[in-house]
Parts: sequence; C-alpha cells; structure tokens
Amino acid sequence: MHRATDMAILMGVCVCMCVFYMANDVVIAVKDTIVASPVMDLDSNCEIVWVRIEIANSKPLYIGSFYRTPSKDDPEVINNLHESVAKLTSKDTALPNIILNGDFNTPDINWEDLTVRNPPNYSRQLNDTMLDFVNANFLSQMTDKPTRNDNILDLVLTTNPDIINEPTIQPGMSDHCAVINLWY
Repeated sequence: MHRATDMAILMGVCVCMCVFYMANDVVIAVKDTIVASPVMDLDSNCEIVWVRIEIANSKPLYIGSFYRTPSKDDPEVINNLHESVAKLTSKDTALPNIILNGDFNTPDINWEDLTVRNPPNYSRQLNDTMLDFVNANFLSQMTDKPTRNDNILDLVLTTNPDIINEPTIQPGMSDHCAVINLWY
C-alpha cells in the first residue's frame, strides 16, 4: 500500500488536503484532518485497500475500496474479498462499522430483491458468491441508481445503513458514474 498527501481536486476546485491510500487500482482519499490509518491485516488476494477512521465516542469506521475486473468471471475474487471482510465481521465482538465501496462489476444482481438475472452475463456461481458474501457479512447495499448504462456496478456496502446518507450518483470521469456517499 502506498500513502501520499496531496490536494483533492473535484471539478477543478480544490476541496481539501487529503491523504491518499492506494493499492493496485483502488484508492481512498481521506481529509488530512481526519485520523485515519491503513489496515494492512485486512489485505487479501484481491484489489482492496482499507483504512480505519477513529471517531470520538463511537466505534471506529473501516472504509474499504474494492475493484473486480469485468474480464474475470471467477468467484475466487469475491471469496478473497470475503476473507478480508470476515476478519472484521467474524469476531466475537459487536459488528463493526464498515463501508465498502467499489466497482464490483456484478450487473446481473437485482439489489432490490437480491435475485440474479436469467440468463446472467456472468456465471451464476459468481453472482451467488456475491450474494452469499453480502449476506454472510451482514452488509446492506446502498446504491439504488445505475452507475453504468442501466446497471448498478458501483456499490456502497455497509454493516450500518444508519451512518450513510443516500449515495448521490454524478457523472464520472470514465464510463461509470461517480458514487458519492457521505457518512455520519
């Protein structure tokens, strides 16, 4: 994981000084006035980066950023992600506050009723593994509008929906829309 401090530029306007945590093709930008630290022991064999944010009078917040390449129709990537998240959710303590964002590239899942399109674009096994991952880790999916064409590919998953405002979908800098979520 790499760490860099720089200014975050959004639509050409300097928003804040940020600390960037990067691994492979994923990044998390955290305002430099927020106490955050990388969580290396959550790494697994997938494109994921984690930070832990300390919040006064509350449990810490774990934020992850994940990417699944659409060219791999292999559930092993989701299994590796599950291994990472389960290190937090399988402890004998209270369920932690987790926000996991990213491009999961699972267009076949209907997130309203947790069903899989038939026939799916990706294997049934990949889609079922994704749904099993969400359920096993007590995650709620918060993105309710398409992020690429008519598909919800970019997800906001959390163990505590009460800490997230409804995600906003904005035009992005690529073929996907940006998902902006504010918490607490």
